[in-house]
Order: sequence, then structure tokens, then C-alpha cells
Amino acid sequence: MTLGPGIKFLIVGSTNTVLTYGIFIVGTFYLDTWIAFSLAYALGLLWTALMSSKWVFGSGTSPKNIIKFGAIHLILFLIGQSLIWFATFHGIQNKLLLSSIIIALTSPLSFFAGKFVFTRVQR
Repeated sequence: MTLGPGIKFLIVGSTNTVLTYGIFIVGTFYLDTWIAFSLAYALGLLWTALMSSKWVFGSGTSPKNIIKFGAIHLILFLIGQSLIWFATFHGIQNKLLLSSIIIALTSPLSFFAGKFVFTRVQR
């Protein structure tokens, strides 16, 4: 059975969540929380970029593509933060609903961003 890119993307995202959460939790025993979060986020982004390029989209990667991928994820991060600000400003307290909306919005954008970055013809 061959897995399609969408299923592979979900697998990479799931493993990324488990790995970064573990790195974050362990990191908080040795580092300031913000440093542990930053380290976990950076390592998770690197993991996702490498796995998305090679396994999900079947292409190689380059430092330039990893930077593009990182920049796109910075935008997605800011979208999530904006939604959190908007919800907080409007008194929306349901964190489960809010996180579901953020994931529902940013996950497909992340998939298409990875597809755009890692499947374009390299010149």
C-alpha cells in the first residue's frame, strides 16, 4: 500500500508534535521555558522541513528551501497568534474550539506551502 502525500503529511505532523512536546518538557527541566519552547519549535521545524521535502513530497532540499519553509511557518505562526489575540479580545474562552480552528486553518496551508516549496522545479 502506497501512502499519499496527505497521509504522509499527517504522519510527519503527528511525529513532530510528539517529538517537540517531549523536547519542550525535558527542556524545561534544564532551561528557561521560553528557551525550551524556542529550541523545540526550531528542531520541530527542521524535522518537518526535512521529512516534508524527502518523504512527503519526494524531493531534495536545500538551505534556501528550508529558509523559505521557515518563513512560511513564521507567517502561519503569526496567523495562529492573531487568531488567539482576536478570540481573547472578543472574550472567546473555549480553548478547544480555538485550537481546533487554528489547526484546521494552518494545517492545510502548511501542506500547500510545503508542496509549493519542495515540489517546484529547481533551476
